[in-house]
Amino acid sequence: MTLSGQFKVSSLLVVLTIVFVVHLTGVGGAYVLDDTNVTSDDSLDELFAAGWIGNGNRAVVRGIFALQFATLGKSAAASHLVNIVIHVINTLLVFWVAAAALRLAFPSWANLKASQVALTIALLWGVHPLSTAAVVYIVQRFESVATMFFLLSLGCYLTACSPQRSAEDEVSSNANIVWLALCVLFGGLGYASKEITAGLPIVLLAAERTLLGGSNRSLARRVVPWILMLPIVFGAWKIAPSLTKHDDRFGTAGYDLVGIDPLAYMTSQPIVYFQYLRLTFWPTGQVLDYGWLPMTDPKWIAIGSVCWIILFGLCGYGIWKKLLFGFPLASVLAILAPTTFIPLTDLIFEHRFYLPLAFVIGSLVTFLATRRQLSAWSNESLFRAALVLAVPLSVCSVLRNLDYRDETTLARTESRRAPDNPRNLYNLFSFDESLSERSRIGLLQQAVAMSEKRGYFYPGTNYKWRRELADRYFLRGELQQAEKLYEQTVRESHNVLQRVEILWSLALIAATRGDNRRAEELFRAALKEDTPIRDEIEKTYDSFKRHATAQQSMRPSRNFMLETGQ
Repeated sequence: MTLSGQFKVSSLLVVLTIVFVVHLTGVGGAYVLDDTNVTSDDSLDELFAAGWIGNGNRAVVRGIFALQFATLGKSAAASHLVNIVIHVINTLLVFWVAAAALRLAFPSWANLKASQVALTIALLWGVHPLSTAAVVYIVQRFESVATMFFLLSLGCYLTACSPQRSAEDEVSSNANIVWLALCVLFGGLGYASKEITAGLPIVLLAAERTLLGGSNRSLARRVVPWILMLPIVFGAWKIAPSLTKHDDRFGTAGYDLVGIDPLAYMTSQPIVYFQYLRLTFWPTGQVLDYGWLPMTDPKWIAIGSVCWIILFGLCGYGIWKKLLFGFPLASVLAILAPTTFIPLTDLIFEHRFYLPLAFVIGSLVTFLATRRQLSAWSNESLFRAALVLAVPLSVCSVLRNLDYRDETTLARTESRRAPDNPRNLYNLFSFDESLSERSRIGLLQQAVAMSEKRGYFYPGTNYKWRRELADRYFLRGELQQAEKLYEQTVRESHNVLQRVEILWSLALIAATRGDNRRAEELFRAALKEDTPIRDEIEKTYDSFKRHATAQQSMRPSRNFMLETGQ
C-alpha cells in the first residue's frame, strides 16, 4: 500500500475494513454471562416508553440497546454486529484524534505525516486482542460507547485548538465555538454512558498544557474543561452515599465492600497496570475474570505506594515541564482513575484498558516515528510494519472472539487459564453439561473451598454456592454434609423465603434421622412466615405428624422423605 503524496482516504477505508472483518468472527457468538442482564431487562423492550432512561444511570447506552431491540431485534448476532460497528467507529475516531494531536504536538509535520502515523495507531488499536473484551462481550457496549463519546469530545476540543487559527481569530471564531459546544455535548453523552468519562476534563487540561504549552487560549477554551468538571462534582456528591453503603449480594463498587480493603486495592493497581502493559506487548492467555485479590501484605502495600509516587511524579513532571509524554500518561491515569481509587469486587478487567490502550499504542508508534526523522519513506515503512504486525494481532483477536461463542466454551477456556479463580470453576460447573454429576459437584466443592481458603466470596456467592452445594448433597442423600452447609446458609440468607426454604430442608433432614423434636421446631419456625411455599410446608408437616403418631415413638421412618415424595 502506497501512502506517498496526498493521503488517500482509501487507506483509511482499508484499515476500517480490516478491523470490521477481524471482529466479524464474533457475530456467531451467543449471549454469555452478564449479557443476560441486558436481554432480561424489560425496560429495554419498549423504546418509546422510555423506561430505559431509568434514573439516568448510563441512559445513553441503555437507549442504544432499546433502539437496537426495536429495529434490529434482540438476537445475539444483531447485538454483536452493533458492537462491532461501534468499534469500527471508534477506530476511525482514534485516527482522527491521533492525527489532530500529532499536528498540535509537531507543528512542522505535514498533514500527510500526521495522517500516516495516526493511521498506524488506529490499525494496531483496532485489531489488538486486548480490545476484544469491550467488543465481543455484548454487555461491555457501555465501555465502547463511552469511549466513542470520549473520543468525539476530545477530537472536537483538539480541532478547536488547530494551530492554523491565531489567538485573535479564536476569540471570535464561530467555528471554534461550535467545536467547543460539541465537545461539551459529547462529553455529557459520555457521562451518561459510563463513568470512565469522568477523566475527560483532566485529559483536556493535559492536552492544553503539553500539546499547546498552555498558550494562546481563548476564553471559551479555558472554560470548557471546567464546564465538563461540573457534572463530575455533582455526580460525586450524588453517588458518595452509595460508595459507603452496599448490598453484599449485588454491590460491585464502594469503600465498604466485604473483604476488600481500599488501601490494599489501590496499592495493588500498579501491578494491574503492569499486566495491562504485558498484554499490550504480549497478548496471550487473556482471561475475562482473573479473580485477582488485593495484596494485603504490608510489603506489597509499600511497593504499590512507591509505584504510585513514581507514576504521579512522572506525570506531574511531564505536565509541569510541558513534555509530550505527560499527555498520554495523564490520560491513561485519568481514564483508569474511577476504577483505580474506587474499590471494585474485581481487581482487574481487560475492558478497563480499552480506551487507555489507544494512548499506549499512540505513544509507542509516535516514539518510533520520531526516531526515524519523520521522513515520508520512514512513515510509510512504519505503516507497512504495522500491517505485518496486525496479522498475528488479528489472529489472536479472532481466537479470542471464538472463546465467546457460548458459555460452555468460555467457561472451559477461563477455568483452564485461571484455575485459581473460584468463579471460573463455578461457571464450568454451571455450563458444562458434558461433565458427570460427580465432576460437577467436585467443581462446586472446589469453588466453595477455594473461596473459604482465600477468605473472600464474590458478592452473594457465599449463600448461592453453599446453598447449591447443600441442595446437591440433599438430593443425593448425603444428609450430614447437606445439614452442615444448610446451617451456614441460613445465617447468610438474604430474605425470608430463602430462610424458610432452608428451615424446611433442615426439618426434612431431622425427620429422616428420627430427631422428631428438632424436626417439630424447624417445621414450626418455617411456618411462622407467610411465604409462597407455605402450603407445601404444611402438607409436609401434616405428613410428618401422621408418621410420628402412627409409630407412637414419635420416630418417623428413615424413608420419610421417600414416602412423602420429597
